[in-house]
Amino acid sequence: MNKIVTVLIFISCFKLFSQTPVLIWEQNYLSPNSYFQSITKTDDGDFVLQAFEGNFPSVTNFPILKINTDGNLIWNIINNGVSYSVDSKKNIVQHNDNHIYLIDENYNTSTANNFSLYQYNSLGVLINHWSYPYSDKLTISKLINTNDNGFLAVGSINVINPIQREIGWVVKIDAFKNIEWVRLLNDSSEINSKIYAAVNIVNGEFLIAGYQSENNMSDSNYYLAKLSQDGFLIWERTFGGSENEDVRSIIELANGNFLLLGSTLSTDGDVSNNNGIMNVWAVITDVSGNLVSQSIIINNDIAYAEATAIAESDGGYTVGIMSNCNESIN
Repeated sequence: MNKIVTVLIFISCFKLFSQTPVLIWEQNYLSPNSYFQSITKTDDGDFVLQAFEGNFPSVTNFPILKINTDGNLIWNIINNGVSYSVDSKKNIVQHNDNHIYLIDENYNTSTANNFSLYQYNSLGVLINHWSYPYSDKLTISKLINTNDNGFLAVGSINVINPIQREIGWVVKIDAFKNIEWVRLLNDSSEINSKIYAAVNIVNGEFLIAGYQSENNMSDSNYYLAKLSQDGFLIWERTFGGSENEDVRSIIELANGNFLLLGSTLSTDGDVSNNNGIMNVWAVITDVSGNLVSQSIIINNDIAYAEATAIAESDGGYTVGIMSNCNESIN
C-alpha cells in the first residue's frame, strides 16, 4: 500500500501543491524577537505553545501560551526556570492528570546546576515543581509521557574530558516524580551524540533517536536505540551517508513501523535521490530497527524538519518543514 505523506511548509518559502492549503487564521504573539519551539494539543481542544524571547544566547524569557482553536490567547505565563539551551525543545506535555508539565534545565552558578519538572493547571498557574540535582552541563530536548504514568526526558550532557563532546542522556521519572534511572548512551571518548526524540511502545520499552558521530568528526548519522523499561540498551542502529544526518522526531505509524524524521546532507550510503544542500530525510524502520524504506521528502536548496510528525490512520504521516527555497513543487 502506498503511504500518503502530507507536507506543511513554513518560513521564507511558498510551495504549490496539488491541493492548496487554506489559511483559516494567523496571529502574532509576544515580541518581534520571539520564537515558538513546540505546540501541544490539550484534551479540551486548545493548544499550548512553548517559546523563548530574545536573541540567542541572550534569551530573556521562556513564555508558555495557551490559545484556543480560533487563535485567541487564553493565558501567557513565564517559566520560572532559567533555561540554558533553546535548541529544538519539545519538552512540554499534558499528562493523564490533565495538568501540563514542562521539564527544563536550570543553572544557578557556573559550577552547580539541576533540572526541574514544572506542573501547571489548566489556567496556567504553577502549582508544583520538583528539582533534581545534576553535576554535568545538561540540555533537555524532549519530554514524553510513559505507559506507567511517569515521564521520560532525553537530551545530552556536555563533557570536556578528554575532549569537549556531547553524550546522549535519558532520564525516567516515575508517577511520584522520583527519578527511577538515568542512562548515558554512546559514552565513549570517540563518539559525540545527542538525543532529540523518544516514544514509549506498547510493551513499556522505549525507542530514542538523535544523532551520532564517531571520532568527534563533523559528519553524523541518524541514531536509533531501543531501551528496556529499566533503561538498559537492547539494541542500537545508525543510518546515513558520508555527510551529516540528524534525527529530530520519531513516531509510530499505523502499521507498527516507526518513522525517523530529520535532515541530511548526504548523497550516498543509505541516502538516495538527495539533490539539495540540506533536505528532509524520512527513514522508516520496523520494530527491530531494520531499515524498511527511506525517502527525501523535499528536494530544494535548504530544507529541514523541526516539527513533530503526526501519524495518520491511512498509514501515512503529516510533517511540518522549515525551508529556505527558490523552487516550487507541482
